[in-house]
Amino acid sequence: MSRPVSIVLLAVLLFALGSVLVGPTALADDESDARKRALALRVMEVTGATAQGDQVAAGLLAQMRPGYREVPEEVWQELQSTFALSEIIDLSIPIYMRNFDEKELAQLVEFYESPLGRKVIERMPVVMQESTVAFNDWNLAKYGQVMQKLQDKGYSPDPGFAQALQEVGVQVPAPPQ
Repeated sequence: MSRPVSIVLLAVLLFALGSVLVGPTALADDESDARKRALALRVMEVTGATAQGDQVAAGLLAQMRPGYREVPEEVWQELQSTFALSEIIDLSIPIYMRNFDEKELAQLVEFYESPLGRKVIERMPVVMQESTVAFNDWNLAKYGQVMQKLQDKGYSPDPGFAQALQEVGVQVPAPPQ
């Protein structure tokens, strides 16, 4: 056999061998990826994340409405219909897949389908709301304390900043006399 023919034959043989060796691995990777995608979607379903897609769209449009007062309600309804839940799901699944392996996704599904997991899903909005209120109250109190300490050192806030803080409930110390 001539040298060029043996090189071509060797290349074809290596390619065929590579296809045999890589084929099942690629197929297994595809199957694993499909299982992982399905688990990520299931996590989103059991936590209610998929149901929040409509809320996200409504929130976006609600933020825009004040800037477009002349737009009639039927136009807003039409715009609402342009939001596809599948787009949000398609954006979210790769995030879950990057942050959790297949075993962890399966464990998340198991947890969120358990009685405690269901309770976490049910109670978490209340916990988050109460935490936000508590943090905001704490934050406002700390603002006042820091401003008082700054004033004790002889510093005063800019008038516009002081007014904006007062409007959100921060007790701004009176300027020194």
